[in-house]
Amino acid sequence: VWELPNMGCGASAAKVSSEEEDALAMTRQRPDGTIPADGRTWQNTGKMTPELAVTALENRTPHSVLTFPQLENVVLKYKGDDFGDGVKYDWDFYHNVWTFYPFSWTDEELVGLLARFIREAGFVSEFNIPEERLSAFLRRVHEQMHAQPYHNFQHIVDVTQSTYMCIQTSTAKAFLPAPHRFAVLVAAICHDLDHPGYTNVFLKNEDSELTKKYGPDGTLEKHHASLAMQLLTTEETDILVNCSPEAQREICRLVEKCILATDMSRHKAIVDDVQALMPTNYEQMVDSQRVVRRESVKELGSVKGKKTGELSSPSRPPKNMMFERRRASIDRLIRTGQVEAVLLLIIKAGDLSNVTRPPHTNERWISKINSEFHRQGRAELEKQYPLSPGMGPNDSVPKGQMFFGGVICRPLFVMLASVLPEAGVFLDQLDDNLERWKKIAAEEDAAKAKEAEEGAKDEGAKPTV
Repeated sequence: VWELPNMGCGASAAKVSSEEEDALAMTRQRPDGTIPADGRTWQNTGKMTPELAVTALENRTPHSVLTFPQLENVVLKYKGDDFGDGVKYDWDFYHNVWTFYPFSWTDEELVGLLARFIREAGFVSEFNIPEERLSAFLRRVHEQMHAQPYHNFQHIVDVTQSTYMCIQTSTAKAFLPAPHRFAVLVAAICHDLDHPGYTNVFLKNEDSELTKKYGPDGTLEKHHASLAMQLLTTEETDILVNCSPEAQREICRLVEKCILATDMSRHKAIVDDVQALMPTNYEQMVDSQRVVRRESVKELGSVKGKKTGELSSPSRPPKNMMFERRRASIDRLIRTGQVEAVLLLIIKAGDLSNVTRPPHTNERWISKINSEFHRQGRAELEKQYPLSPGMGPNDSVPKGQMFFGGVICRPLFVMLASVLPEAGVFLDQLDDNLERWKKIAAEEDAAKAKEAEEGAKDEGAKPTV
């Protein structure tokens, strides 16, 4: 049985080192005989190969260009709303690599993984969080998430993992105070509590109880923030109990602000506000970093022996070529007192991170969200509500991804790459995904044109009466 304390949320967590925990994890088995994933090294699945180990080593190196094992028989098309159910890859199980995919983990493992993020970031010791309260807090978060196609507990963990990777970069740790980094991680954990799987617009059309309580603007985000505040101020789940009253108020304020920023109706306004604070040449800086990154990265690991899978140490570019040292944007924001703007970039990027995941992860997430969108579209048609964009049965998923990823998300990730240069690889992958969806859209258009042409021929071949 996979016990929560061994994942960092129980009394025994403080007594077991990370190395000891890794060794212990490999000795445990689930009821089906498989080895539970621990996520720290390439030893986390019984099927890991040296080739995948090299890939994992490359992707966990901050200055690397993201690379992933190539999938066989890849077909350029949207695979449907139910694609991904039961589809697993070994590299889904790395908790600190961009290949992470939470649906391949059990809920029990994911609850423990949330605890691990908090512990490995140093917040348990930094804020003297009682283990029993941390356990109760995370259990309650799990209980408040429902079995929606997309806005579920797995989404919570996915956003938290993205946020964790951002706040653990050398840039974030150098420039952001610990309370701010902790607050944005807690916000990620709580940002979609009790999500009903429908949008604010749908709830408004329904004249729902939540709309009546919080109003039509930012309805769900206000609800999520309210539930988060309840958790942080209830004795059993108060993980801030050992902070000073001033620190408690500040962390709660930041958590609430970050959660409210996930309201997509405010997305453009927030992006525009942060953009106004950035250096005027930040986009050019990002472009130059990408050139340096792609030209300077060499082979980071090699398999020395087919039997042992022993890996060499990764090489690094010269110090003057290391893009993560170029921190003019975050330096400007911090010096001008705009540290909270960085938190908003991080939480929003985490919430939208699936557009930047590698293809085998991205396409599974897109199926999840379209399953939820199309469910709402069917309900809107049935209730004769206005059909929301992208939720209709005939709306093109590839073109929707091109618009959402390119127009809505890309400006955000350009700013993130400027503020946290280590996140530049996420922008690289977003652009690769956009190219892939563009090709899929082109093939979709070609297929429709061919079908229309054949239909016209058939119509013309019919005998006249």
